[in-house]
Amino acid sequence: PLADLVVSVSELLASAGRAYLLLPCESQPRLRALLEQNGLYLHHQLSLVSQPGDAPHRHILTLARQPGDCEYETLTLYRAHPVHSREAGRLFYPFYTRLRCEDPRFERQH
Repeated sequence: PLADLVVSVSELLASAGRAYLLLPCESQPRLRALLEQNGLYLHHQLSLVSQPGDAPHRHILTLARQPGDCEYETLTLYRAHPVHSREAGRLFYPFYTRLRCEDPRFERQH
Protein backbone atom coordinates (compact mmCIF):
# COMPACT_ATOMS: atom_id res chain seq x y z
CA PRO A 1 0.00 0.00 0.00
CA LEU A 2 0.90 3.65 -0.40
CA ALA A 3 1.56 4.19 3.31
CA ASP A 4 4.13 1.36 3.36
CA LEU A 5 5.87 2.83 0.31
CA VAL A 6 6.14 6.30 1.87
CA VAL A 7 7.41 4.87 5.18
CA SER A 8 10.06 2.85 3.31
CA VAL A 9 11.18 5.90 1.33
CA SER A 10 11.39 7.90 4.56
CA GLU A 11 13.50 5.22 6.25
CA LEU A 12 15.86 4.64 3.30
CA LEU A 13 16.29 8.11 1.80
CA ALA A 14 19.61 9.83 2.55
CA SER A 15 19.39 13.34 3.96
CA ALA A 16 20.38 14.91 0.63
CA GLY A 17 18.77 12.18 -1.50
CA ARG A 18 15.82 12.22 -3.84
CA ALA A 19 13.18 9.58 -4.45
CA TYR A 20 11.13 9.25 -7.63
CA LEU A 21 7.67 7.72 -7.69
CA LEU A 22 5.27 6.94 -10.52
CA LEU A 23 1.75 6.92 -9.11
CA PRO A 24 -1.86 7.09 -10.30
CA CYS A 25 -3.42 10.53 -9.83
CA GLU A 26 -6.04 9.13 -7.44
CA SER A 27 -3.35 8.62 -4.80
CA GLN A 28 -2.41 12.32 -4.69
CA PRO A 29 -4.73 13.54 -1.87
CA ARG A 30 -3.66 10.72 0.47
CA LEU A 31 -0.02 11.05 -0.52
CA ARG A 32 0.25 14.66 0.66
CA ALA A 33 -0.77 13.73 4.21
CA LEU A 34 1.59 10.74 4.23
CA LEU A 35 4.51 12.86 3.07
CA GLU A 36 3.90 15.38 5.84
CA GLN A 37 3.64 12.63 8.48
CA ASN A 38 6.95 11.13 7.33
CA GLY A 39 9.04 14.29 6.91
CA LEU A 40 9.13 14.23 3.12
CA TYR A 41 8.48 17.04 0.65
CA LEU A 42 7.33 17.14 -2.94
CA HIS A 43 9.87 18.96 -5.14
CA HIS A 44 8.62 18.14 -8.65
CA GLN A 45 5.44 16.77 -10.17
CA LEU A 46 5.28 15.72 -13.81
CA SER A 47 1.69 15.01 -14.81
CA LEU A 48 1.24 12.56 -17.69
CA VAL A 49 -1.69 13.06 -20.05
CA SER A 50 -2.52 10.88 -23.03
CA GLN A 51 -3.63 13.60 -25.46
CA PRO A 52 -4.16 17.35 -25.39
CA GLY A 53 -7.18 18.23 -23.26
CA ASP A 54 -7.18 14.93 -21.32
CA ALA A 55 -6.97 14.80 -17.55
CA PRO A 56 -3.69 13.46 -16.13
CA HIS A 57 -3.62 9.71 -15.45
CA ARG A 58 -0.21 9.41 -13.73
CA HIS A 59 2.22 11.62 -11.84
CA ILE A 60 5.98 11.23 -11.68
CA LEU A 61 6.97 12.73 -8.35
CA THR A 62 10.32 13.82 -6.92
CA LEU A 63 10.52 13.65 -3.13
CA ALA A 64 13.19 14.96 -0.75
CA ARG A 65 13.74 15.53 2.96
CA GLN A 66 14.32 19.28 2.63
CA PRO A 67 11.38 21.64 2.20
CA GLY A 68 11.35 23.68 -0.99
CA ASP A 69 9.18 24.96 -3.78
CA CYS A 70 7.51 22.39 -5.99
CA GLU A 71 7.75 22.64 -9.76
CA TYR A 72 4.72 21.41 -11.74
CA GLU A 73 4.91 20.27 -15.37
CA THR A 74 2.77 18.30 -17.80
CA LEU A 75 3.91 15.83 -20.47
CA THR A 76 1.45 15.06 -23.26
CA LEU A 77 2.25 11.61 -24.64
CA TYR A 78 0.33 11.64 -27.93
CA ARG A 79 -0.68 14.31 -30.40
CA ALA A 80 -3.36 11.82 -31.48
CA HIS A 81 -2.88 8.14 -30.70
CA PRO A 82 -0.69 6.42 -32.00
CA VAL A 83 1.39 9.48 -33.02
CA HIS A 84 3.57 10.67 -30.12
CA SER A 85 3.86 14.35 -29.27
CA ARG A 86 7.09 16.20 -30.00
CA GLU A 87 7.96 16.23 -26.27
CA ALA A 88 7.36 12.49 -25.88
CA GLY A 89 9.27 11.75 -29.09
CA ARG A 90 12.31 13.65 -27.83
CA LEU A 91 12.16 11.76 -24.52
CA PHE A 92 11.45 8.26 -25.91
CA TYR A 93 13.59 8.35 -29.08
CA PRO A 94 16.68 6.68 -27.57
CA PHE A 95 14.59 3.78 -26.23
CA TYR A 96 12.15 2.91 -29.04
CA THR A 97 12.98 0.93 -32.17
CA ARG A 98 9.67 2.01 -33.74
CA LEU A 99 8.32 5.45 -32.93
CA ARG A 100 5.64 7.48 -34.66
CA CYS A 101 6.02 11.13 -33.79
CA GLU A 102 4.59 14.46 -34.93
CA ASP A 103 8.21 15.65 -35.29
CA PRO A 104 9.95 13.62 -38.04
CA ARG A 105 13.35 14.12 -36.33
CA PHE A 106 12.17 11.68 -33.64
CA GLU A 107 10.43 9.15 -35.85
CA ARG A 108 11.70 5.61 -36.40
CA GLN A 109 10.01 3.17 -38.74
CA HIS A 110 12.27 0.12 -38.42
